[in-house]
Amino acid sequence: MIKQNTLRSAIALASLYGFSQAAHTDEASNIQTSDSIIIYGEKQEKNLHELPVSVGVLTEEQLANDTVQNLNDVYSRMANVTGSRGGNEAQFTIRGISVQGLSTDPNSYTAGVYVDDVALDNLSIRYGAMSLWDTEQIEVYRGPQATLRGRNSLIGAVYVKTKDPTYEWGGQAQAMAAENNTYRYSVAGGGGLIEDTLAFRLALDSYESDGFADNITRNEDDYAGFERQNLRAKLLFEPTEDITALLTVSSIKNDVGDNPNVRLDDPFSFEAQSDNDAHHNLDLDTYALDLSWDISDTFTLTSVTTLAKDEFDRLDDYDSTQDAFGFIDQEGDSDSFSKEIRVNFTADNWSGVAGLYYGETDRNALWYLETPYPKSNVEQSAINYMVGAFGLDQATAEGLFSLLPTFIDVSQDYDSNYDVENMAVFGETTWRATDNWAFTLGARYDREDQKRRQETITSVNTVTGNPTLDTLLTGLESLLQTQPENVDTDYDAFLPKGVIQYFWNENINTSFMVQKGYRAGGSSVNLATGTIHDFDPEYTWNYELALRSILMDGDLLLNANMFYTDWKDQQVDVSPSGDSLDKYTGNAGESKLYGFEIETTAFVNDNLEVFANAGYVKTEFKTFTVATGGEIQDYKGNEFQGAPNWTAASGFTYRSDQDIVFGMTANYQGESYLDNANTFKAGSRTVFDARIGYEQPNWSAYLWSKNLFDKEYIVSEYQQQAGIQVQDYATPGDPRMVGATLKASF
Repeated sequence: MIKQNTLRSAIALASLYGFSQAAHTDEASNIQTSDSIIIYGEKQEKNLHELPVSVGVLTEEQLANDTVQNLNDVYSRMANVTGSRGGNEAQFTIRGISVQGLSTDPNSYTAGVYVDDVALDNLSIRYGAMSLWDTEQIEVYRGPQATLRGRNSLIGAVYVKTKDPTYEWGGQAQAMAAENNTYRYSVAGGGGLIEDTLAFRLALDSYESDGFADNITRNEDDYAGFERQNLRAKLLFEPTEDITALLTVSSIKNDVGDNPNVRLDDPFSFEAQSDNDAHHNLDLDTYALDLSWDISDTFTLTSVTTLAKDEFDRLDDYDSTQDAFGFIDQEGDSDSFSKEIRVNFTADNWSGVAGLYYGETDRNALWYLETPYPKSNVEQSAINYMVGAFGLDQATAEGLFSLLPTFIDVSQDYDSNYDVENMAVFGETTWRATDNWAFTLGARYDREDQKRRQETITSVNTVTGNPTLDTLLTGLESLLQTQPENVDTDYDAFLPKGVIQYFWNENINTSFMVQKGYRAGGSSVNLATGTIHDFDPEYTWNYELALRSILMDGDLLLNANMFYTDWKDQQVDVSPSGDSLDKYTGNAGESKLYGFEIETTAFVNDNLEVFANAGYVKTEFKTFTVATGGEIQDYKGNEFQGAPNWTAASGFTYRSDQDIVFGMTANYQGESYLDNANTFKAGSRTVFDARIGYEQPNWSAYLWSKNLFDKEYIVSEYQQQAGIQVQDYATPGDPRMVGATLKASF
């Protein structure tokens, strides 16, 4: 149960200020309001105030006024959004649903991340999209976005818009230094090359840190450190008043150590014990070409072409201990291409968008795994094998199995290729029937073709010197082999959307929305039987009420959404016998979730701006049974893993007449279960960040602290099954960090 006093304090701050992330602009104060915030990810020119979709927005101004360094910081500011792994990874949950869903090896994620219209692949979402330098706006969509986004938008989407070129010459730079040998150097700028015709913008961000975890086995103080470099170039070409072309080229190079996984028995010592030089390195190159033609006052034709290529290199200590129990060596790459052509239209009281989409992804992965494999994981399979292959009775087979070592040295070579081709036609139109009533209908027909090839070769390396046992181990190696997988499947889905919206006046509107979401199916291999299992898409139906309001002459913004979601045909891990090898992905789950988000912003006076938000979500399995250790576990009524009921954030920024700026934020996350069985939890926490600075027209200096009061908390943890003597580990939240930043504009 959440600590009510902590929650009350966070919501009390929330009552002062909302985090609709919509800022407030008028000529006197030069602050933005929600009816001036254009939402880029909707593919239509809509402002935040009229949008019924639940979307959290961080504008350029808000990013500049905060201690946000990466996407994990962004998620902590949003209602009903959390970072699910922390450290050097950027996985997240939206409304209690993980971006990975409920299966351990998803073909695709439940939410997409887009940077300048480029859709990132799984590993780039997890490790690549961290830099927010020279960003204009970040939008986090909560709830299905299938009509406009399609296949991987079951729970929402994240859209990052970086700054475009302008014809006015100028730029900005920053230098940052902080604890743990943390340094950041960034610069961005550009201008017009041909007046009103050709302009460019360049941005460079270099960010490095030793991290806060020390490896006591390897005597390394940068075990979980990182070096991230991001280079981006944009070229804007406007040959006429009606035609615009924008080319964006980006190159990201992330050299990252291990995630800060530390010993579970003493997590706040921040001591890792791994014996391997772990790393997770990712290089990501993206290209986007946006072409726009204003055919008339009514129609605009847009073409968006994107390319993305990533390469991934990973080495992990499989057991996280000081002993050489095992490791994972992985290499992978993916190439993605997409093409979207759409027409936007506005005529009288009608507006909308219609388009065609084509996308393809080619993903390759090579794994090499060495591990001491617990014999208990294959006990029933091995005994059945001895009974069938050797003609032994059950008791003799069990006795022979008991003589095997507790751990068997196993290695695996894994080679896979995953190709997906996606085609869609979509449209959405809004009819403003009267001054008060508006009706929106949308739909998408989505088709996906998948080809998956997978081959795994397993070797048993244990030799006992006992001829009978060694014969058994040879047979066990045969048992562990799987047939090569070569699967060709296709899926299609019709994804409708409907909205009824009532405008009480120009400042207040309410709406009711119904929308269907889905994630495509795929295939998986049962390692115990060597059989291939196809699984179908999973679907959600989302029902949502929304309020949008601008109050007190624009000094108070209040937005709210209430939702109920039915989730069917969930893709979950199915284990018929409880043997960990006897596992595959199937459609065996059904759930529901409901809750709300409240986001407010208040402009107290010309000097003080405050914000707050609060989110509540209740997740519940309606149907979900799994087999563990030969026993059926029924998770009906349980909550999702990593799904806190309550989240909240609040804060303020105060600018004095003497050019001093001071700000503080508080981020609250309630307790959540760390497993679907609901047997153990991560506790609740409230983390404070603060910043004080001095600002001049062309330069500014800041002293800041993240986790100001050094709150100790666990983001995620891993516990091995009982009886297996390898190190459990936890990923703690970042401890207090103090730093300084110097900024300049030119």
